[in-house]
Amino acid sequence: MKYAPLIIKKLADLLVGNNTVNKLSGKDLVDLFNEFGFNDDYIYPNVGIATADLGNGLSRTDYARKRLRILNDKEQVDVALSLYLDGCSDRRLAEETLNTILGKAPVVTGVDIKGSASFQPHSQFDDIKPGVPTVFISYSWDDQDHKKWAKQLADDLRTKYNICSLIDQYNSAGVNLVEFMNKGIRVADRVLMIGTPIYKQRSESGIGTGGKYEEVIVTTEIYKNTDTIKFIPLLRRGDSFDDSFINIVSVLNGYDFRDDSKYEDKLQELADELYGRTNIIPALAGGSSESTIIPTAYKGERWLYELMNHFSFFLMDGYFERMPCRFDMRVMIMFDTWNAIINSSVYQIKDAQLKKHIDEFFIAWRDICELGWRYFSDSNNGTDYVFYGAEFDFFKDTEHENAFHKLTGMLGPLYVKYKAFVAYLDSQYPDIDREKVSVDFVNNLK
Repeated sequence: MKYAPLIIKKLADLLVGNNTVNKLSGKDLVDLFNEFGFNDDYIYPNVGIATADLGNGLSRTDYARKRLRILNDKEQVDVALSLYLDGCSDRRLAEETLNTILGKAPVVTGVDIKGSASFQPHSQFDDIKPGVPTVFISYSWDDQDHKKWAKQLADDLRTKYNICSLIDQYNSAGVNLVEFMNKGIRVADRVLMIGTPIYKQRSESGIGTGGKYEEVIVTTEIYKNTDTIKFIPLLRRGDSFDDSFINIVSVLNGYDFRDDSKYEDKLQELADELYGRTNIIPALAGGSSESTIIPTAYKGERWLYELMNHFSFFLMDGYFERMPCRFDMRVMIMFDTWNAIINSSVYQIKDAQLKKHIDEFFIAWRDICELGWRYFSDSNNGTDYVFYGAEFDFFKDTEHENAFHKLTGMLGPLYVKYKAFVAYLDSQYPDIDREKVSVDFVNNLK
């Protein structure tokens, strides 16, 4: 929702701590707003808050007000407040102050909550299992009927077809929506995009839920690999796919769910697609088509071929040389693609030793990415991710310092597993040209 200008002013005061505890430093404010796609920086000493559109040297209050006004126009202030509350040392006090500003009922006190401290809400991601298709549902909050329909689709996929559907409406209160969208799209086998004219509008402008976060990941993935089948458009409202999806999505094969009388039939077709039961192409006469597609150097290992199409040994070597201070952004593209492939329900490596080496390397790599992603930000050169404070030889707080040392300790074991994987490739798959693989990946990104 959008807030009145006076509310925005008071919310900015809340963030910078003019009249409350839990105040955010200049670096904290920059980190918060960069979650929404801004590329601001905090340069210490001399400069302070630096932006491309608002100038440099802004006070914390002025910076917070101007960024909140932009988010307010996009109806994203609620998400920013959720992120702020997640980081508060005294969350109850922050919530009480926020409720006063917004005119909401105060937090209930004096209730016996004995035993509740050990309660951990169920996570959708806990339902992901090998062999069960996982889908992320991307949609816009057009109105209550549309939200209800999207949730019904998620429910039906789970209860009728044993498909693990991920949707924001299953989240417990307090879940970070930005993190949920990023992780959900990354780990899902397929992404179901429910199209309406409003969904297209918000994809283009980044307004509100179903906006720019998902759009950036979708377009990056499709441009990166024009053969991807991960994203499936589902037309719910509008005269055509062109009316309800941006151009790069509207040309993909999808399903028309506008006619409710055909809902069950379309749902069955969609489930068949997700389980890989449709479009089974007969082999060409004279033998399997697989051997004509996969280069002989891969010895029939189709998924090794797919992994190598999205990998650069040069970039990975550089990753070990520069981490944990910084690393090339293209390494995250490599990881995201590997994550999608390995977590796909159809992924299979026949060579048991090869699979062991891939799994051990990938799990160690994943652990570093999952720990480290929240501590890195874009660098000014636009090509690297940099650990917060690393360029100025200081840590923002003890948490960041501990994370830095933990990442340092994790790099050694990862390097050992990486070298074991490379050694196995060189000994058992010597015809794979690792230099060409690396160069091709970088060139394809261009």
